[in-house]
Order: sequence, then structure tokens, then C-alpha cells
Amino acid sequence: MIRIFPNGGAASRLIGALLAGQNEARQERKCLDMGEFKEWAASRAAAGGGNNVVARAS
Repeated sequence: MIRIFPNGGAASRLIGALLAGQNEARQERKCLDMGEFKEWAASRAAAGGGNNVVARAS
């Protein structure tokens, strides 16, 4: 049988490195900018888009 990893520690290090890379990529993403959201909401209101929020009565 051919092994991809020489031991369990090597597999753990690779998985840890992949997870660290994913974490860095997520932290670099910009969070929601409320200024952009408010501009979008104002343009929607001006266009007569209305409110698409649907609430369920309980």
C-alpha cells in the first residue's frame, strides 16, 4: 500500500496549514459597509422598490 503522508503528524500539519490559509482569506474580506447598504436602500426606495420583508404571523 502506498501512503500519501509518512505519518499522522504530517497530515495534521497539512490540514492545519490549509485551515490557517482559509482563516486568513476570511479575515481579509471586508465586512458589510453600512454606508453602501444605506445608499442601496435609498436608491431602492427612490425607485419604488418597496419593502420585500415578509413576516410570518405566529
